[in-house]
Formats: sequence, structure tokens, C-alpha cells
Amino acid sequence: MVCVGTTRSVWALAVAGFGLAAMLANGDQDPVKVAPEPTRADGIGRLITGIAAKTLRGSTCSIAPDGSKATVVAFTDVSCPLTRKYAPTLAMLEDKYKSLGVRFIYINPSSADEKDAIEACVRDNGFDGDYIWDQDGTIAATLDAKTTTEVFLLDSKNTLVYRGAVDDQYGLGYQIDEPRKTYLVDALESTLTGERPKVEATTSPGCALIHDVKKMERAVTYYDQVSRIIQRNCVTCHRDGGVAPFTLDTYEKVENYKGMIKLVVGNGTMPPWGAAPSASGHSPWANDRTMSEQDKSDLNAWIDGGCPKGDPKYAPEPLKFHDTWSIGEPDHVFQIPREIAVKATGQLPYYHLRVETDFNEDKWVDAMEIVPTDRGVVHHVLVFLVEGGKIGGRGLLEVDESTGYFMGYVPGTSSIVFPAGQAKLLPKGATLLFQIHYTPNGKATSDQTKLAIRFAKEVPKQEVQVYGIVNRTFIIPPNAPAHSDKNTVTVPRDIMVTALMAHMHFRGKAFKFEVTYPDGKKEVLLDVPRYDFNWQITYRYTTPKLLVKGTKITATGTFDNSANNPYNPDPNKAVRWGLQTTEEMLLGYVEFYAPGSKPGEVLIMGGG
Repeated sequence: MVCVGTTRSVWALAVAGFGLAAMLANGDQDPVKVAPEPTRADGIGRLITGIAAKTLRGSTCSIAPDGSKATVVAFTDVSCPLTRKYAPTLAMLEDKYKSLGVRFIYINPSSADEKDAIEACVRDNGFDGDYIWDQDGTIAATLDAKTTTEVFLLDSKNTLVYRGAVDDQYGLGYQIDEPRKTYLVDALESTLTGERPKVEATTSPGCALIHDVKKMERAVTYYDQVSRIIQRNCVTCHRDGGVAPFTLDTYEKVENYKGMIKLVVGNGTMPPWGAAPSASGHSPWANDRTMSEQDKSDLNAWIDGGCPKGDPKYAPEPLKFHDTWSIGEPDHVFQIPREIAVKATGQLPYYHLRVETDFNEDKWVDAMEIVPTDRGVVHHVLVFLVEGGKIGGRGLLEVDESTGYFMGYVPGTSSIVFPAGQAKLLPKGATLLFQIHYTPNGKATSDQTKLAIRFAKEVPKQEVQVYGIVNRTFIIPPNAPAHSDKNTVTVPRDIMVTALMAHMHFRGKAFKFEVTYPDGKKEVLLDVPRYDFNWQITYRYTTPKLLVKGTKITATGTFDNSANNPYNPDPNKAVRWGLQTTEEMLLGYVEFYAPGSKPGEVLIMGGG
């Protein structure tokens, strides 16, 4: 859509951007003191075109590819207190990055500002980039800018790769001496090296912008939008060397599979994502793969319109994929001890392979990555710690998958880099137990999966731990279409939950994590209404979720043991806990850290 109209700025509690109510519902921020928060936002990955206007100097500025390696479009308003505070920061960043090929464009969306004041702002701060006085709000509406402090980062092909706050130095009701989060700088550094920013959108506290807009339809072509939609949602797997059975990295491939694309996007099986939308309407998940409604609409319109190619000059930058490790050079690489022969057809049982670490001291791990040597046949990998013959030693519970979880791999999610100050403990002398599930794909092959780890430079402030909420006593009756069982644990001290993962087998139908707080209030943390064994997704919080001491966590799994489940090996059989996929599991992993705890201090959750 191209938006035209006028824009008004409002200084009010709504100035957080992207919806304060949703942000408060998710992050419980004090409405008087509001800092930027990572979020999901429409528009990331889309082509920005059709924007041109007169600058303050009288020349014409077009927000279009001009040979720059990146373009920062920064909103500013001389009447807004927060934008005045950010003006020196923007000028400093422009001075630093213009020599690296980054263009800065400043947009003032306020019709109330006076020209003398604007010129003084440009002069006093030393802005060198084009400054546009967007008095009628056309540019603000076209970009759907939320506040007067929002910045937009475009790559060399004018693809929007980041939108949100400059940093967290200033917000509503507070300011600090130095920023703790440098969102724009981090996004710039990633973009200049061809990487996707780790944080692609944040809220942007400032004066809220209200657009009096009229939307006009525009044609959708492959090169302007569809290539970007496919690139963002599909190409990670659908590429040469990827896990998917065919590639989608050219116009010809996408056009050839248009029928299948329309089907799987329409029924929600692609992109793979199991979590139900949150009640607040704001997704708490940093790795949310949900395709936006605008992208779905554009994709369908393109297919129904005959798949027009458009102009190749609008093609996006190709994605970069690492030949080796995305986490950088690892400190150590473990590989399963032998090649596993994978037959062309049928099924294979789980493989369990032990790898000795032989470190004579404890190691702290701040990044890990699992890479199969043949991604096309590896369904998933789970790696557990084994100490003294027990999975999850150090006083943890029983000898099975409920404790000792270390790292996991599923197609599209193969690595984890923990935030600064966080790491996992790899105890001295520990053994790594690899559980690998192979799925034959029509061609006989072999695999010898690897795990790379990177050591933290110092003992972390916070130890990342994983606890498995498990029920091993369930019995699923024969022919039961929706049998549910659960287990509950109690949190012995305040914890910050960083991720959740559900694990069941062929009969898994749905899974839910719910909490009951000490005051009796209940909340659903994660609802997976259509559990899919093919996608063992870890749902990772954008902002860790606080669970106070005494909170009860309940993990509920629902199973389909009926003949209507095509995955079901035998609907006439009562099913119990077991390691193989023909048996079942009810296992909910909770990844967390405990503020104030000492590294190496194991937290054991009690019964519900």
C-alpha cells in the first residue's frame, strides 16, 4: 500500500509506539517510565519505494537506492523533547558512519514547527544529510511511522531491515548517562556485514504520530515485494544446501510452486509456527515466524494476478549463508563418533551416541551451534549432559530426558548465542549424549552431526538452566482422539524464563504451558493448539518472563491416538512413556536464569 494524507503528533501516554497497551500487557512497564522494548513490527523485509520530496535546502531527495551501503531515515521534531535529546546522537552517528557508505535522511513530520527553529536545529547539531520537512505527513504515513523518535534502516537495495529506537538512553520519564542497548548501531553493524539484525524492531518512546491517511492500491511484483516475502519467510530452508525438498530462491522456482505456496500459507502450515496469538495481540516471541497479514495478502494478490515479474533492479540483496559456523569461530567442535547410514526410504529409530568432552575443568558456554553433515535427513537433534552415568548430574533428578538438556537442533533453528553475561555450564568430565532423529528422503546417504561451542571469556553473571516438566506415568487409551495429561512444578525462587519448548511424539496434538501465581492469578504462557512433531520449535522470549517464587507451572499435553491421526502407528494400542517415536512423551522444557543466584547453583523445581 502507498499511504497519503496528513500526520499529527501527540504528546501523551500513547507515545511508546506500536501500541503502549500491548507493550505494557507484555512487559509490565510503568506507564510513567517507558523504555524501548524489542517487538515485532509490520514492514520489516519490505521494499521502500516511491518517496521523494524537497529538502530544506531546496534540492530533491529520493529515498531510493543511490549506491549507499545503507540508509538511515530518522524522524525528528524540534518541538518534541525526546527528539531534541536524540539530535546530537544522530549527528554523531551520521559523522561516524557516512565514511562507511551510510546515508542519513532526516524527516520532520510536524506542521507546527517553525522554519527558523528547524534550520537552527540542523545548524546547531551539524546534520549533513538531507532534511525534509514533511508538513503534509505523506512520508510519515507512507512509512507508517509511529513516533517522532523512530528511525528506519534500509539496506543497499532499500529493504527495510530495522525500525524503532536509536537506543535506550532516553525514554518516557527517564534518562541515563549512557545507553545500555544500542539498537541502531547494532543494526547498522549487522547490515554492513550482510547479516540480519538480531533485533529488527523496537518500540520508540516519543511523540506519537497519528496519520489521517487514505490508502491506494498498488501492483505487486516478484522483484519489488514477493522476492522479499519469500526470502524472509522461506529461503532459510528452501535453498541449495537447505533442509527443504526444493528451492525457492529464483522467480522460476517460486512461480513453479505457486499452487503449493498458496495452499500451505493459506492453511497455516508454512511458515512453521505453532504458538497461538497472545491475548494482548503483541507477540512475546523473538523468533515468531508468523507471516504478516499484509504479506499474505500481497502473496495471494501476486499469484492471482498472474505472477508478474516486475523490474529486476528492485531485487533484494541475496541472503548470506555461512559455509561453516554462524556463531563465528568456535573454541571446540564435537562430532558424533561415526557416520550414520541413512537409508533411502522408510523409518529409522532414534540414534543415541555419546561423545566424551574430557575437559579437566568446568567450562562456561555462551554460544552453540549444531550442524548436520547432511541437513536433508536430520529431523532434529537433542544433546544432553551425562555425568557419572546420569543425565543431568549435579544433583538434578532422574536419568532421562527431563533433566540435563543442553542444546537442540531443528530445521531453521540450529544455533544459540546467549546475551552478554549469560552462559551454560559444561561440567568437567561431562559426556554429551546426542539423540538424533533421521528421516529418509528418497536417497541413501550418511550423516555425522557436529556441535560447535564457544567459551565465555569469564564466569557469567547469570547461569542459563533448563528444567524439563515431565509426566512419565500417563497411559493414552486406545482410539482416544484427545487424551490429556499434565504435570505441575513449583518455582522455589524468582526466575526469569527465557524460552519454552514442548516435546511429544507422533500422537502429540496440542501442548500448553500455564502458570498460577501465588496470588491465585492464572496466565497462559504458551499455547500450541496444533502441535507438529516435524517442528520441535523453541519459543524464545523477546523479554524474559518473570515468575516469582511460589509460582506453579503446569505443562499439559494432548494426544490423538485415533485412526484419524495418519502418524499413528497403532490406534488400538494403549501408549505409555518411551524413547522411541512409536511411544510417547509429555515433556515441557523451561529455559531460565535465577537473578541473584551464583553460577553453578542448581535450581530444582518441586512438585506442584
